[in-house]
Amino acid sequence: MKKLLIAVSSAAFFLTGCLKDKAPNDFSTVGTIVEIPYSGLEYFSKASLNFTSDTITLTFNVNISSPYTLSDALTVQVGVDDSKLTAYNATGGLQYEPMPADAYSFTSTTATIAAGSRLASFSVTFYKAAIDPSKNLMLAIAIKDAQGKTISGNFNTIYYHAIGNELAGTYDEVGWRNSFIGPVVYVPGAPSSGGEITGGTGVYSSSIDLSNYSPKTVLPNSPTECTVDYSNLSSSGWQYVITYDPATKTITNVGGNETLLTQSAANSFKMYEFSYDAALRQIHLLSEYTNTAGNGRLIEETLTKQ
Repeated sequence: MKKLLIAVSSAAFFLTGCLKDKAPNDFSTVGTIVEIPYSGLEYFSKASLNFTSDTITLTFNVNISSPYTLSDALTVQVGVDDSKLTAYNATGGLQYEPMPADAYSFTSTTATIAAGSRLASFSVTFYKAAIDPSKNLMLAIAIKDAQGKTISGNFNTIYYHAIGNELAGTYDEVGWRNSFIGPVVYVPGAPSSGGEITGGTGVYSSSIDLSNYSPKTVLPNSPTECTVDYSNLSSSGWQYVITYDPATKTITNVGGNETLLTQSAANSFKMYEFSYDAALRQIHLLSEYTNTAGNGRLIEETLTKQ
């Protein structure tokens, strides 16, 4: 769901690939090659999906790599090729599942490169609501037909993919933010000076019920790192950065993002407790920071996955 990480640049450049891996390319001896510029395994990371809205539409080109343009129009067909996904998974490393059919749509899977031209454009739209952020998903789009012209061996497939994290998803929240005048000192198990969080000592001022900010979304950065909005400060861009071990199903570390750390008083952010209950699918977080006016804040949040 911050980053379900698509920054894809499919800008046209007509000499980006050929049948061999190494540049420079000499097309005078290989004839006409049809390719997807900036595609293939060499550009795999550039095809990572990063949703900035509920839908995103990406455009890629099919290009004629040759010394000269063609004298006749050429119709090119592209399509989903799950054999490319299977081959990718066989190399080891992070494993992907096919993207659900309702998670994407094509404007068209055929396009014509006009005589004297080199490029044809294709568009694919992705739908955030249909993509499970806890799963690694891939949509491998390949050139399926080029009317008998040679299809590039290296640059024939674009690997759109979304990296999942087991913690990613939508969570119901309960919790409190207790505000203090001046510093707050957290003493585990000690009676509170005021507010709802046990152990908060200092000059208590007020509380904010964080259930009013439910639900919250945990967004994956990678299979082992994710982020979620901090306290009631999502509008300020404050977030927890959570490190997760999928092998042990435990949270191993929690920190603040750069915005939180730079906008709070220097070195004031502290994590006192963090845990994950896999059976309940529940994250528990207890932290403290001091604002730039010198007033302490104690925050306890419990997130339960929907």
